[in-house]
This record gives sequence, structure tokens and C-alpha cells, in this order.
Amino acid sequence: MTDEQRRIAFSTLVAGNGQDPTLPTVPYDPTGSINTDYCLFMTHPINGLDDLIYIVLFGAKPYSQMVAGNRQQAAREQIFRKYGVEHLACRHADPAAAMGACGAAYEGRTVAFKDPIGMYIKSFAREKFLIKGTPVPDAWVKFGRGKDPLWQRLEFGPADADPEFLDDIVLSEGASETPVTGGYQVIANIEVGPLAIVSDPIKLSDGDYVDLTASSGKIKCSEATVCQKTIIPLKQAYDMEHPAGPPGPRGMR
Repeated sequence: MTDEQRRIAFSTLVAGNGQDPTLPTVPYDPTGSINTDYCLFMTHPINGLDDLIYIVLFGAKPYSQMVAGNRQQAAREQIFRKYGVEHLACRHADPAAAMGACGAAYEGRTVAFKDPIGMYIKSFAREKFLIKGTPVPDAWVKFGRGKDPLWQRLEFGPADADPEFLDDIVLSEGASETPVTGGYQVIANIEVGPLAIVSDPIKLSDGDYVDLTASSGKIKCSEATVCQKTIIPLKQAYDMEHPAGPPGPRGMR
């Protein structure tokens, strides 16, 4: 296959077209079972480094609100409502990146990305994952695709030669222990982000602040347009076709 044929095949099965006009024959949603049955690949088009730059710049202003005559840092909900992007507040990474930059800017600090710009694995809470009551062996946690501290890949779980399976591992959170049955449990315990640097703080004047008056009430994710028009119908259609859910991880390494 040529490079272009491989690109089209990969996009069709695994990634979708990503709204790329040079892929007119590729559907928006990938057709391969690795996604339709297991949801293992993120296909949302706003997951590039350009979007990371946008959301950090979006937040890197000293947003504030006046409460009983006193200035306070604006709430996350106010910032996203002000600019009509409430759906971004429903995500996890976007609010974290925006509010991290906002907190620094509110203190009078300048924020910049450290070279090389990228998304890196900063930490993994491996101590939460237990096998027979003890943390999983070091060999079951492997970082790759880069060098310390610039890792971009995590391989987790027993090797083929080990007698254990993924769902023999339990996730310990407080007083509860649950078997590891899906990748989300692993992902939820990984911290990722860019490497950033900030300046020393300077004193801001009143004119430097961006005052907001939008509501700080909680944003209901289920009411966002993308959820109402896309996510909820997709989930309902999937549940009708797979009433028992996808196969479990038993037998998968």
C-alpha cells in the first residue's frame, strides 16, 4: 500500500476523518470494531496541540468578579459562560488547563510552554492498583515514547508469560476495591499535561483585571448541545444494539 492508501485505511478504521477536507471518502466516525465495541481511541477533532495552545491562552487572563465590593478570582463557570463555550467546561482537560493558566495570571504571572511543547505523562497513581493485596510489580508499569520526564506512552498490565489477567488487578480507592475491567480506570489515574513555566508575580492594577458578571452556577454537562444532539442519541443507539455491554477483558493482556 502507498502512504496515502495506508492513511485512508487507518483513518477509516481507527480515527475517522477528523474534519480533514483531504479525506472526502473517510467517514467522520471510525468503522473498526476497536472503537465501536471498546472505545479505545479518541476521535474528537479538538485534541491537537493547537487546541491546547488555544485553551491555555483562553484562560491566561486575570479574570475576576466583585463580591460585596471585594475582588475575587472568577469562577470557572463564569469564564466559560462569558464566551459561550459551556460545552468545553464539561470536559476535564480543558477546564484544568484554562484554570491553571487563569490562576497564574490572577497572581500577576506570565505563563509560557516549556520547550518541547507537547502532552506528557506527569504521574501515574500505580499504588492504587493491587494484585493479591500488594501494588502491582514494577514490570507491569512501563513508560515509553520519549524519555524521562517526557513520556507519552504507558503500558500497563501483566506480560503474556504471567498467569494473571487484567481483571485480577483491583483498584483501591478509599475503603472500596473494584476489579480493573476497563481502560477508563487506568486513564483516570494518569495525570497528563504540557510542561509550563511561569514568571515571578507582579502587582496588577485595577485596569489589568477582566471583570466578569456571568453566573457562577454549575454547568450541567447533559444540557450541552453536543450531549443533547450527539452523545445521548449515540449512547441510546449503542445500548439498544448491545444490551449486555461489550465483552469484558478476561483473556486480554
